[in-house]
Amino acid sequence: MKTLRKVFEILFAKFGFTINSKGYKVLPPQIRVIQGDGIDIDTIPNIYQALKLSKISAENLVLGMGGALLQKVNRDTQKFALKCSYAELNGDWVNVKKQPIEMNDKGELVKSFKTSKAGKLKLVKTHGQYQTIDIYSNNHVDELQTVFEDGVVTKTYTFEEIRERAKINTLQFA
Repeated sequence: MKTLRKVFEILFAKFGFTINSKGYKVLPPQIRVIQGDGIDIDTIPNIYQALKLSKISAENLVLGMGGALLQKVNRDTQKFALKCSYAELNGDWVNVKKQPIEMNDKGELVKSFKTSKAGKLKLVKTHGQYQTIDIYSNNHVDELQTVFEDGVVTKTYTFEEIRERAKINTLQFA
């Protein structure tokens, strides 16, 4: 952020600026800054916050999509992980779960808090909250629907159906 602010200081000194209706500095229209290096999903808000604190208009800056936005994507990007919980082994169905051990400060092996759920699971909604439970445990309706299985699309949605669902979900979280 220091480098970006310094770039703007130099440009304002060399080319001048105006103040927009919100009180932020704006470079002449033919001059803008492109920032592409070090851009990822977490740095973008920080960059614009730094501009705001320095009273520099966001219209002065264009962000490039570097490798971090394209390739620095992992299971934590969307706070989601998919794990095996049930499998067929030699013709028998078995529950599967991750139950790692870690070393504590004393050098002892202890169970990790990262144990995953095992068994055939379904997603249910109770009291406005989603949770995964054993598929056989109660009468709750499974909220998940199969849309693709074994190379076959089993359920299709129109673009308008998806738009309507997005409106409903947005309203629920507002």
